[in-house]
Amino acid sequence: MIEILPLKDQEKENKILASLNETNKTAKVLMMAEGDADLGYVAVKLMGDTLIYLEFKIYNSENMMPFEKEFYLDTLMRSGASYGENYGADKLETANNLYNDFLKKKGFKTDIFHAFAPMLLIVHYE
Repeated sequence: MIEILPLKDQEKENKILASLNETNKTAKVLMMAEGDADLGYVAVKLMGDTLIYLEFKIYNSENMMPFEKEFYLDTLMRSGASYGENYGADKLETANNLYNDFLKKKGFKTDIFHAFAPMLLIVHYE
């Protein structure tokens, strides 16, 4: 079963965040794993009422079929949104434009710098 949880290994998290030049104390890495195997992660940070996606990383994605990679990206994107919503975020945006094509297909608005959307695009309230 695939699980996505905040990374418990503080040293590993610090290394990932340092590679992104991220020092914000609200930054977190949510690791996707199946059993003992890490599959990838999404690094996020909270800035006021906005969750910012810093990076999506899928391990061994070059060996995946496109639909499998998209499934993992979608799962990470939704997990990040859920994490942000739990901490009061009501907006989503990316730190760069690397995933604009993927996120545009999911309903995000995009510009040359990044993608952005209201939280309710991903997290539905009843």
